[in-house]
Order: sequence, then structure tokens, then C-alpha cells
Amino acid sequence: MNLFLRYIPLGLLVLLLFLMLRNRAYEVCPWFFAHVAFGVGADVARFVVDNNPHAYKATYWITEVGYCLLGILAMYEVFRVIIRYLVPRWWIRLIFPSVVIAGSCLSLARAHVVPSPVSGFPRFIVIGEIAARFVEVLAVLLTPFRLAQGRLSRLSQRYSWVGVRTQAL
Repeated sequence: MNLFLRYIPLGLLVLLLFLMLRNRAYEVCPWFFAHVAFGVGADVARFVVDNNPHAYKATYWITEVGYCLLGILAMYEVFRVIIRYLVPRWWIRLIFPSVVIAGSCLSLARAHVVPSPVSGFPRFIVIGEIAARFVEVLAVLLTPFRLAQGRLSRLSQRYSWVGVRTQAL
């Protein structure tokens, strides 16, 4: 049962990847597509090495760095696409940096309240990954509904929420 719960986000990612391929979303947001495709590949790699603790640990920490970087790039790309439809104001460009700062602050606050079981460099990877998840959730929540890409953005939001919840456990 625990294995099933750990891989629920993989099922959501595969569904999201399928919808993105079907709707050719890779043409509009290639970084977001790369993030989702990387996520599927990383989770499959983790599943393959699940029974080997040393290989799983190395795979986990390497893929977490990729998740973090591609997640931030993907959210920047989504914001850039959405900003085109908003009224041009000087403060519109401050939305994404504000979301990144808010996500980082939420992650640091969580790290202060719930100490990480890991230490050293992996601890910073965990904090960065949780910050990226918060940025994903905040970005989708702040997106005007009429501008969102329908099912894709709602599914992405649900995936990010499940990711934040499973990492919190």
C-alpha cells in the first residue's frame, strides 16, 4: 500500500504528459513540457531502483535537483505566456519574482517548523524542491481562470498539491 501511495503523483504526471502531447502543449510551453517529461522519467527511474538503497539514494538526489530547476523554469514560462493577456502595467512583471520569494519563504518556514531528516547538501535540495512545489501551486492559484489552459493547469495544480502533501509526510 505504501508503494502505491508513493507513486500516485507518477500516475498524475503520466496523465498530464498524455494530455500535453495530445494538445501539442510542447509548442507553447517547452520548458513546462520538459519538466513533466523529466518528472515521468525520474519517477520511473526511482521505481526501477526502488529495491537498491544506494542506487535509489543517488537517483533520488540527482533527480530532485532536476525537478527543482525545471520546475522554476516551467513556472516562469507559464507566467510569461499568461502575462501577455494581462493589462500592461509596470507591476505585472513583479508577480513571478513575488511568487518565487513567497514560495521560498514558505519552504524555509516549513524547514524551520519541521526539521528535515537529512542534513548537509541534501537538506538544501529538499528545501529548494519544496519551494519549487509551493511556487507551482501559487502560480496556478494566481492564474486567472479564464486564461488558464483548462484541464492542463488544473491537473498540474493537483499534481503539485499532491507532491507537496506527499513530501510533507
